[in-house]
Amino acid sequence: MTTVTFEEPIAAPAKVSRVRALPKRALIVAGAAIVLAALGVWWIALPASSVSTDDAYLKADSTIVAPKVHGLVSAILVRDN
Repeated sequence: MTTVTFEEPIAAPAKVSRVRALPKRALIVAGAAIVLAALGVWWIALPASSVSTDDAYLKADSTIVAPKVHGLVSAILVRDN
């Protein structure tokens, strides 16, 4: 039998990186989701068309009006002040 000897050592194969970059479509979808979430938070936190208050009061004069006769009251002939 013959023995074969190599003068140069055999180089190990280069390691292949298994980490894959995210596809372009996934990045676009993720960006759109982040933008929509930010707009939703802005819409809820700062509504431009609604006004709210915690302590609203109405100042008005009121009285109970009761007829002294039986039947329907068709008109009340009273002027304010």
